Amino acid sequence: MNPADRHARLIAVFEAVCDLEPGARGPRLVQLCAGDEELRREVESMLSHDGTDHSLIDAGEAGHAVDVFAAELMPDDARSVPERIGPYAVRGVLGAGGMGVVYLAEQQQPQRTVAIKVLRGSPFETAFARRFDREAELLGRLQHPGIAQIFESGTTATAGGTATYIAMEYIDGSSITEHVENQRLDVMDRVLLATELIRAVHHAHLRGVLHRDLKPSNVLVTKDGLVKVIDFGVARALDSEDDATLATLTGQVIGTLAYMSPEQARGDTDAVDARTDVYALGVIAYELLSGRLPHDLQARPLTEAARILEQVDPPSLGSVAASCKGDLELIVGKAMAKEPERRYQSAAALADDFERYTSFQPIAARPTSVVYQLRRLARRHRAVVGGIAATLLAILVGAAIAVHYAIRNADLAAAEMAARTKADDNAAEATRLATVADQRADEMTQLADYLSSVVSEIDATQMGRDLVRDLNGSLVRGLERRGSDPAVVATQREAFAEGLASINPTEVAMRTLERTIFDRSLAAIEARFEPDSPLQLRALLSLARTLEVSGLVERAQSTYRRVLESAGDDPDHAASLWRAQLGVGATLRRWHRADELAEAEAMHRASAELAVEVFGTGAEQARMSQRELASTLMANRKGPEAEDLLRGLLADPTQEDDEVGLTSRFYLARLLCRRDEHDAALRMVREAHAGHARLFGADQLNTLSLLKATANELLHLGRSDEAQAVFHEALQALQRTVGDDHLESIMCLESLAMLHLEEGRVDEAAPLLRDVIAACRREFGDAHEKTMINVANLAQLELDRGNADASRPFAEEAYETARAIAHPLSKRATELLRDVYRALDQQAPDDGLKQRIRELSTQLENGR
Repeated sequence: MNPADRHARLIAVFEAVCDLEPGARGPRLVQLCAGDEELRREVESMLSHDGTDHSLIDAGEAGHAVDVFAAELMPDDARSVPERIGPYAVRGVLGAGGMGVVYLAEQQQPQRTVAIKVLRGSPFETAFARRFDREAELLGRLQHPGIAQIFESGTTATAGGTATYIAMEYIDGSSITEHVENQRLDVMDRVLLATELIRAVHHAHLRGVLHRDLKPSNVLVTKDGLVKVIDFGVARALDSEDDATLATLTGQVIGTLAYMSPEQARGDTDAVDARTDVYALGVIAYELLSGRLPHDLQARPLTEAARILEQVDPPSLGSVAASCKGDLELIVGKAMAKEPERRYQSAAALADDFERYTSFQPIAARPTSVVYQLRRLARRHRAVVGGIAATLLAILVGAAIAVHYAIRNADLAAAEMAARTKADDNAAEATRLATVADQRADEMTQLADYLSSVVSEIDATQMGRDLVRDLNGSLVRGLERRGSDPAVVATQREAFAEGLASINPTEVAMRTLERTIFDRSLAAIEARFEPDSPLQLRALLSLARTLEVSGLVERAQSTYRRVLESAGDDPDHAASLWRAQLGVGATLRRWHRADELAEAEAMHRASAELAVEVFGTGAEQARMSQRELASTLMANRKGPEAEDLLRGLLADPTQEDDEVGLTSRFYLARLLCRRDEHDAALRMVREAHAGHARLFGADQLNTLSLLKATANELLHLGRSDEAQAVFHEALQALQRTVGDDHLESIMCLESLAMLHLEEGRVDEAAPLLRDVIAACRREFGDAHEKTMINVANLAQLELDRGNADASRPFAEEAYETARAIAHPLSKRATELLRDVYRALDQQAPDDGLKQRIRELSTQLENGR
């Protein structure tokens, strides 16, 4: 029997018995092997490894499939270390596996430490020898600082004859995953390290070498932080069909399961190419950035694991590592696409996108379309999807597609539940229908969560700006189509732009979102879900969370209250009730008015009690409720009770560095600051910042907010030079990551300007204030309170500098804005404008100014 036929029989026997109960395997195996004891032993060896480790058929050296078949050949001479191998003095054993032994050795000329891999037995009699020779040949092609270098190969005398060896570079380091954890690298440094690895793999691809077993244990990082790819034992030459045959018989699975692409796991050797390594690189990047693997394949049979890799989408990177939402999530998702044609088509393309990310340039990866996601879902659930094509075609917004599809799933779930009720006389059918109903409900939840993620990532400010820009462009195009004179076009465009200047584009965008997505979603949920059903409440909570994140706080609160009323005291709705209480409390707290704060406190007390009752004392939900209650108590000036709660949350050292613990540290720092205990507050904020950076990355938004809070505490302590340096550090990072117009960036810039003003450094404060005003105009519009306050500050600054002429337009703007919106700062703005006019009148007496000064003085006397 030739090797291919024998391998086919081996796989057939294995698949026939692998899913049987352990007690039934033996008799069936004896029957199928029909006296072929060698075949039986090989299948038993495969069965012993099947489902025991996420590293497929890994006998100790590098996860090679052949190691399983050679397990009985483990070298006895691994226990006795030879003094020399060729010209190398052996110092010890680094490892042993089915193919042989790896020794640590010294070379005299040139003097260096090397690793020597020695093949056991005769080099000419086994497939091991051919693989061994191929590894030496392939490594010889590669000369890259990121790939372990081969120095030479040869034969050496042993007690049993001769043995083949490879002498290669010795890497004194740890696996890439151990390195990033031990060094506590932030997200950016992890991406840079992954990029080095990808560039090394691309070098191998350019020289026709496909690794096929990329995993963290085969990627070492030296003490100097250099990446080194090792173990090309199952590598394949892309330019050699003979090599492919030698490396992998048809249908044979080579590599390590958790890092395998779908085509590699199913043994499709014709489909294995450079994109297979790209997939493995994506998995490694996912693990580096999230600390976990995309799929849990532990203890799963090969056939089940292959099905998961082929059909089941892993959690998105951003859902398990919040600091990786956005570009990183897209890059890693594209690298791990199920279909090779949807991945990066080369390792270089993947590295290029990572480098675009680290240099803050637009990436090439794009979000997976909703149509494609639904197509994949349809392939898994053809019966579910078949009747909803017309509905999907009618939906124009991606997020709305998710909502409507979720509703259709909910209808199916409800139908299945009704059928289950009618099938009480058939227990088996009732069980099946219950399972299907639960699956439908889970799909609905996933799609509702997808809606939240889509809408929460919408940049309403940018959306509004785009709308204004498009209106301007449409006006010009319309006038040009009519043949209008260029001067007329310019005049009308200028007039139109002047009219739009008083409009807040962010507000327009939010109203558009509210009408086109949120109103329709709420109406659909109310109309299509069974009233007050668990499914309806879950959908409403998802919508409420999305509204809250989007800034529509009043709408979010009313939706939370809708769930609150429906849930009542029904124990089946306890989890929804808890989440609604938490949401109502959080939205009430945002206004900081006495009546709202009293109700917010009551809500958070109720949620804290319910969380302990439903989820348990130490559960995450209970800790979240206690943290939110502490925050509300702080707003209500109940510091001692809030402090007791916060210190209780920090009492367990195993939980002090999770998200709740880190936020609790920051809240506690704010309490200490109120008591003027600024040294303790500074220490607490720094601990919260360091922990947040470890958990979410140095450039994550909340991490940078904590860095800004550190600067504020330094300011309280009178350490203004240190505070200024930290403000600058935070500002640069914020502008780099979220842009100049983000609220956090504006507030940081504003803090720097105020710091300079307080220190009398008006020449440094003036340009910063002008930048703040420009950002506020872009972000909030001219008529916004924040814009007005900073305009007034700049007017006062210029007046104090003796520049009344420069101060006048800002003072007049602040005055008009404050009176137009009836702002409490109207009095200050009126006094400021009067003082500016007085200064101007002193410089050049003017009757018109004197009249305006009298009018402003009268307004102040009358309290207007």
